Formats: sequence, C-alpha cells, structure tokens
Amino acid sequence: MENLVYFYPVGHQEHYEVGHPERPERVEIIRTGLKSRGMWDIYPHLEPLILPEDILHAVHSPGYLETIE
Repeated sequence: MENLVYFYPVGHQEHYEVGHPERPERVEIIRTGLKSRGMWDIYPHLEPLILPEDILHAVHSPGYLETIE
C-alpha cells in the first residue's frame, strides 16, 4: 500500500447533498477507524486544488455551480 494517499478536505461537511451516498457521517466514521488503527498519520494527505473557473464549467452545469456557490 505504498501508493496510498488520503484526500480529506476540511469543511467537507458543508457540501452535503440530500440523497448523496457520501455523507459527512460516513467520511468521519472512516477517518475515525483509520485513526484508531494508526493508519491516518502514516500516509500523505493531499490538499484540495483551486481550479480555474473554465475547468469547473467544463465538468459541471451552470445550475450546479450556482447551487454550490
């Protein structure tokens, strides 16, 4: 598992969408389990990227971008 990295953006709870399977509770339970087994700090954590708006518009609809803004 030498190629394992974690992506855990602080504030992920703010992006909760009703009906979406990735709920904040699920993410936190996974993180808690990894920490309790000593597996959280031994792998790198990726930071979120700030993407230019043209890339965001290339993969998301204007309505979706308005909703999350």
